[in-house]
Amino acid sequence: ADRRIAALVLCLLPGTRSFAPVRCGRLWVAPAKCAELPPHGVVEVRLEVDDFTFLATAETTPRLHTTTRSMLEWLEQRAPIGRGTCLDYGCGSGILGIAALRLGVAAEAILTDIHEGAVDCAGANAARNGLADRCAAVTNLPAIVPPVPNADLCVANMLAGPLCSVALDIAGRVRDGADIGLTGFRRSELASVIYAYGPYFELDIEGAVEREGWLRLSGIRRAALVSIDSLSDSAVM
Repeated sequence: ADRRIAALVLCLLPGTRSFAPVRCGRLWVAPAKCAELPPHGVVEVRLEVDDFTFLATAETTPRLHTTTRSMLEWLEQRAPIGRGTCLDYGCGSGILGIAALRLGVAAEAILTDIHEGAVDCAGANAARNGLADRCAAVTNLPAIVPPVPNADLCVANMLAGPLCSVALDIAGRVRDGADIGLTGFRRSELASVIYAYGPYFELDIEGAVEREGWLRLSGIRRAALVSIDSLSDSAVM
């Protein structure tokens, strides 16, 4: 018990961007410098956070943000098929894409964010977890031509405005039939998310999950085309 208390104190020293280790089913996530050892038989992820990953760590309490934990729960429920590509859009620290690989729900991951600092952090976290050769960490620039759909799974944890603004780009980057998990928005913003993603994804609206006022919505990519004009328009908004 004394060792666990000492490890927790080390994780939560004042002035550091950190969080308490969290267990999510068969997944265990802890700060990179935390001395606490994982429980026996779990899948371990070690994570370093920085100023670009505010949705990964709650500002007022030293724990993973509610939306991050909710998406980890969703990933933990996926079948460990061990193949395909996971697109972590707005990746921040890269925790969701990395967790997808560690859980075996994908074989490769694309970690993308508009902030170069976040992409650097995500790439470093991938390497920290021994996944550098299976992760591509890239700065996501607005698309002006149709990207080639190559993702079999997509996770996006962003506030409602940015989340809705990238719906077209996400739709153009995932295969027909791909699963998507969305979070980072409130119930009052649900209609806007449905409006943005509904034309391209069969959304499980009745199955939306609410945690501490934050919603998580999942769906499956429809066989709906994304037009060149639509992608071009979204790139200049």
